[in-house]
Amino acid sequence: MVIYIDSVRYGAGFDETGQWHEATPAFVPAERRPDDPLNPARGAFYALVVSGALWIGLLAAGRAILSYFGY
Repeated sequence: MVIYIDSVRYGAGFDETGQWHEATPAFVPAERRPDDPLNPARGAFYALVVSGALWIGLLAAGRAILSYFGY
């Protein structure tokens, strides 16, 4: 799954005394908006994944039933 990142805060640099300091990076997750242009693509992707899972289950059940009857 993709996590959108609006900004990355690093925070490393020189302080007031001239000493270098490191900081741990932190991310700020993006908020989902109802008018996001990726919403239709996200819905199509989820539909393909769910329908694929249903077809795989249907085919597995069909094979199990056919093998039970000796076909």
